[in-house]
Amino acid sequence: MCNHHDFFIILTYLLICEVSCDFANNQRLLEEYEKLQQVPPARVSSNKFQKHFTSTSDSSRLKRELEGDYDIIYIIDSSSSITRAEFRKGIEAIQMLIDRGVPETKHAAMTVASEAKLIFSFTSAENAAQELTKLQKTGGKTNMQEALEKSLNVFRNPWFGSRVGTFKRVLVVTDGQSNIKRNQTLLNAMELKLYGAEIFVVGVGDYLDGIDELAHMASSLDAHLYRAGDMQGFIEIVKLITPVSYRRDWAAEMRRLRKAFIVGRQ
Repeated sequence: MCNHHDFFIILTYLLICEVSCDFANNQRLLEEYEKLQQVPPARVSSNKFQKHFTSTSDSSRLKRELEGDYDIIYIIDSSSSITRAEFRKGIEAIQMLIDRGVPETKHAAMTVASEAKLIFSFTSAENAAQELTKLQKTGGKTNMQEALEKSLNVFRNPWFGSRVGTFKRVLVVTDGQSNIKRNQTLLNAMELKLYGAEIFVVGVGDYLDGIDELAHMASSLDAHLYRAGDMQGFIEIVKLITPVSYRRDWAAEMRRLRKAFIVGRQ
């Protein structure tokens, strides 16, 4: 039978073990976040974008592409920490990404600064590119929680052009963590995910203070989180993506040649 002294020793031992485990877990998390600070070569990120965002070689996403179309909302950081020149480069990268994507996709865009503002609702790739050209930087803080909340409303409300049965995606382009109602940011991101939307995040900057928030905001680390040293780096990533239209033409030509080969052997 344990006396009070033995009980105290056991309790102290258990507390030390718990603290040690918490420290070890926190250390592992810090190491993982440090790894995410690294900016991969443009080709590595481009291949990942091409596989997961523009729905090409990954078999599960190819199946999804065949089953339906995509509605994508672009959330573009327009806060004071983004220079005007960097903002314009970010717009250019998104325009290029739209041009290289699935033609049937509908696009909407939102800027986020002290408040989130829907710039245009779901429209064609051509109209989206034109509307993005007119976009101006605003400045202010980074109210990401409001942008995510409004994105969910845009998906839910048919008035904004969201189509029934389409696959929903959000692409966030930002240089760091939110700073307005920050405790709501990940909650609103979870609401979007529960609705069925995928959240892709491009973290721009050599070192991001909010990398932990971006990591949890993204639907996954391997397929949905991307890094670029600056907006020019984002442009270089997108430049390396082969347009879906080219890949479709190539696939059609391969099917034609395969059919001709089979017929020729008969």
